[in-house]
This record gives sequence, C-alpha cells and structure tokens, in this order.
Amino acid sequence: MKRNGADPSVSERTLRFALMLWISMIFIIMLTAAGGIFLGVFSEAIAALAVLGLLRYFSGGWHFKQMDACVIFTAAVAIGIAMMPAIEEIWLIPLNIVSLALVLLLAPTGHGQKFSNVKQKTAFKWISVILVTINFVALNQIAVVSTLFQSLTLITRKGGG
Repeated sequence: MKRNGADPSVSERTLRFALMLWISMIFIIMLTAAGGIFLGVFSEAIAALAVLGLLRYFSGGWHFKQMDACVIFTAAVAIGIAMMPAIEEIWLIPLNIVSLALVLLLAPTGHGQKFSNVKQKTAFKWISVILVTINFVALNQIAVVSTLFQSLTLITRKGGG
C-alpha cells in the first residue's frame, strides 16, 4: 500500500487496520443482505444496519477485539432487529427515551474514534442526539430498537461522554 502512493507518514499498521475496517464493513453489509434475503427481511435488515452504523459512527461504543466477531455479531443484530415481532407504539417512546438518555450521558465514547478537537467531539454528541430525537417523530420500530441497541453499547468500563 505504501509503495503505491499512500501517505508516507502513516504507518503500515494503521493502513492495514483501515483496510481491515473497510473489508469488515463490506462483509457486514453482504452478510446482513444475504441473511435478510434468505429470511425475507432484506429491507428491514438493511434499514436496521444503516441506523446502527450511522449512530455508531457518531456515538462510538463498545468494540470486539476480533473483527470477524464484529462482522457476525453486527449482521446478527441487524437481522434480529428486522425479525422482531411488532412492538406496540406506546412502548417506542419510552425505549427511545432510554436511548436519548444514554446518548446524552455517554456519547461519544471515544472508543474507536479520534477527535481533532473539543468542537468535533461536541458536534458528534449533538449529531447523535439529533439522530435519536428523530425517532420521536418517526416512531419506526426498527429505528427505535436499532438506536436503543447501539446506545446500550455506549455503556463500557471506560465510560463515555
């Protein structure tokens, strides 16, 4: 990679890690799509994965040590959320309140995230809050459960905020 024009100041280890992240993301999408097609919940599984991934990008959260575990677990969660039986709408708001409280208190965790300054960290927090707040209007079960699941990953031994 370095011989083909990569920034010489970036270590080979960092480049390998970045490449592995991209590969794992592709596998997560492929495994979620395949499982969703096989189980008849393709669009729901992809929607769950999109919500999980978007909130995760801004809020951070707990990580597996092995990327293959992350791939399997993330795809299983997205498919599991897609296959959940319907939840009465009255429960979606309390579930979303839990998500909002966790995001307000703990996001961004900084686990797997590098902030260039305090302003960026603050922006990531408020983007996370906005993403969860949208659920109060949308009241979409897949979005609410996905944000709840992702917000629970903010609870780590290292803490967040």
